Amino acid sequence: MTPKSTSLFMHKNLLAWELKTELHFSSQLYDVKGFIDGKNTLHPVELVLLGDVANKDVIHLQCHFGLDTLSLARLGANACGIDFSHKSIEYARQLADKTGLYANFIESNIYDIPVHTTRLYDIVFTSYGAICWLPDINNWAHIVSSLLKPGGTLVLVDFHPMYQYFDFNLSLKKKSYFNINTIKRKWEGTYTNYHADIHTVEYNWNHSLGEVFQAVKNAGLNIEDFNEYSYLPVNWFPNLILCEDGLYRIKKHENMYPLLFSLKARKQ
Repeated sequence: MTPKSTSLFMHKNLLAWELKTELHFSSQLYDVKGFIDGKNTLHPVELVLLGDVANKDVIHLQCHFGLDTLSLARLGANACGIDFSHKSIEYARQLADKTGLYANFIESNIYDIPVHTTRLYDIVFTSYGAICWLPDINNWAHIVSSLLKPGGTLVLVDFHPMYQYFDFNLSLKKKSYFNINTIKRKWEGTYTNYHADIHTVEYNWNHSLGEVFQAVKNAGLNIEDFNEYSYLPVNWFPNLILCEDGLYRIKKHENMYPLLFSLKARKQ
């Protein structure tokens, strides 16, 4: 994969997210009104790993329009959110103004973060559909490490790479678990509205757990906690069912496949 092709893929992804952002911001799934009224959008999985964030410097990578970033601020963190979508950052800043919560928001591609900030953080946080958009997971891990104070932690909660083995309806398909090819997708609609009148071309990379672990290790981070989960906290996909515990699992395949993983790693 050449730098030119990677740049093209990332540009296509940016165009897609600029379109998605308008729909997501007004969607019931994101419930912006509920957030403005005081709702915290962080889920138990990440809250346990993050611990007490009061007065800690936390940077949230790929923050979309900042609900989780501002939720961190609501919990007392000195929060910073980064996203490559101009519209997302605009909405994030509007939400900060409307709620009176302070967070710094930076418009940047993940790989360009060192150009925009040299500040060091106690926690780097990223979650839910983040690393599949990144072609170079090793570079990402080194950037994460460069953002951390000595002893600082990475908290990653993301869709399990096994998820790429399913189609959007979470039906099994024949596809490689390993990151051997760029995955091109043509979408109609988006996960907040499957019937929305938008058409996007997107590119993903399926980083296996082994690839993620090795990248984190090579960047000088020690993995302290790792878990896999057969559920999702939000109804992001068709063919999920709401279970008695308030979590979503694959219909007729409950607890059979991992849909989510979490990782916490500390800078040496």
